[in-house]
Amino acid sequence: MKLRPISLLLAASVPCAAAPKPDANARLDTFMDGYWQYVLRTQPELATYLGDARYNDRLQDVSRAATLKDYAKQRDFLAKTLAFKDADLDADHRLDKELLAYQLKINLEGERFKPWEMPLNQMGGVQTSLPQLVSVQPFKTAKDFQNYLARLRAFPKVVDDTIVNMRAGIKDGITLPKLITEEVIAQVKGMVKEDSIAKVFLDPLGQLPKDL
Repeated sequence: MKLRPISLLLAASVPCAAAPKPDANARLDTFMDGYWQYVLRTQPELATYLGDARYNDRLQDVSRAATLKDYAKQRDFLAKTLAFKDADLDADHRLDKELLAYQLKINLEGERFKPWEMPLNQMGGVQTSLPQLVSVQPFKTAKDFQNYLARLRAFPKVVDDTIVNMRAGIKDGITLPKLITEEVIAQVKGMVKEDSIAKVFLDPLGQLPKDL
């Protein structure tokens, strides 16, 4: 009886690794696109900055209820991301899965700090978001101007929700340092001046096409 080489015996005893499944890769692609579409839909300002005009008539809902709903949705996205088996994915898609899971985990770890209760600082917030958005908002067609008006109408709710969130932050002891607070107040005072409002928010009216 001829003995088989030990290497062949070992190889025979180890199960072969399953090959990646093309359908799993495709399902991950579809899932990740669905997540990205969710991001654009719930962060319409980001969509505008990226040149996606589908949500140019909306502003992000910054209310506490909407924020907590978003965290719940992200937990669901994370669970579904981790449900994809590495063995079914090729190397590129395993990396895609790992990066998406990492990003979602980072987002969710911040929930315990209640960032919505300290929603602005000297670098940005409700006092700068809309003025900056005006600079990238399209102004070419009647629809563009209708979208802009819709955003102006939505802005007071964003301000009100921000105030509610900050008052909750005061109760929870989540507030800005005095120095930064003073800088933010100075920003707001500068922006609510009549000439500032006219230049920032009414300037687009000077771009009205003559045929409108």
